[in-house]
Parts: sequence; C-alpha cells; structure tokens
Amino acid sequence: MQDILSKSQGKLAEVFQALVERNNHLSVAKWFKYGDNYSKTFFDFHRIGKKKTLLKELEVDGGTIFDQRDLSHYIKKNYANLYALEAHAPGTSDAQERCGESVPTQVTKPMNTDMTRPLPLAEITKVITSLPKGKAPRHDGIPTKFFQEYVNEVTPTLLLAFKTMLA
Repeated sequence: MQDILSKSQGKLAEVFQALVERNNHLSVAKWFKYGDNYSKTFFDFHRIGKKKTLLKELEVDGGTIFDQRDLSHYIKKNYANLYALEAHAPGTSDAQERCGESVPTQVTKPMNTDMTRPLPLAEITKVITSLPKGKAPRHDGIPTKFFQEYVNEVTPTLLLAFKTMLA
C-alpha cells in the first residue's frame, strides 16, 4: 500500500511539474504577444495572482456607507453624474459664452510666431514633470508614472514625434 501511495505522489508531482512548465510557457508566449504593448491586457497580465480587495466602507457627507449594494449604487450614481453632459449644470451657458468671447477671431503675427516656434526639449520635460502623480492610464494604457520615471529617455522621442506631426 505504501508503495502505491508513493508512486501516486510521484506521478502527481510529475503532473504538477508539467503543469507549471506549461503555464510558464504560456506566460512567456503571452508576454511576447502582449508584453511590449502598454494595454489593458498588459496590465492585467502583471496583476495575475494579486489579491483583489473590496471597498468595505465609504465616508460621504451624510455619514458612512457599509453595505456593498449601497456602495455600488453610490459609486454608479457618482460616475453617472461625473460623465453626464454638463450642459444642464447651472452657469454652463454663461461659461460657454465667456469662453467663446475669449477665443480670438483672427491669429495675429505675434500669436502665429509663438504657435509656430520650435518646441524646446525643456518644455516637454517641464510638462511631463508637472503631470499629476498617481493618475490612471489614459487610452494608450501608459501611466503618468512611466513618463515621469523615464523622462530623460522618452522626451527626445516625444520631441521627434511632435516635430513629425507638426511638419
């Protein structure tokens, strides 16, 4: 009986090792497919195995919300308000009028000179370093932190890209 148990454990260990090697191979294949592309898939790939935690409570103006359904409802309502059209907000039409009044109807020579001047590398660096920290990635999937950590490496490439777009 002990011999059968030991053979079974050995076989189970072999199967487990084969599964680990297969998963490692698939992981490497996925890395080559998605690894150099800063996309949702790229970030999901790096989150594998990380524990997800639920929001347990949320302090709001009227107190604290503990119930998961109430939390979900509150968050959905706030996102709906956040992304709703702001055309109905008080003062929006006044702001739109003031904004329209501040836009010039004609580009003057000084304005043209300023808008067509060569873009200095230092200006791109200044903008990157002044970006808010800890923000979620935009549509390109690249977080602000990446640009800020590698500002000296990415700035020349961005400058070339901007020059090419403006040419």
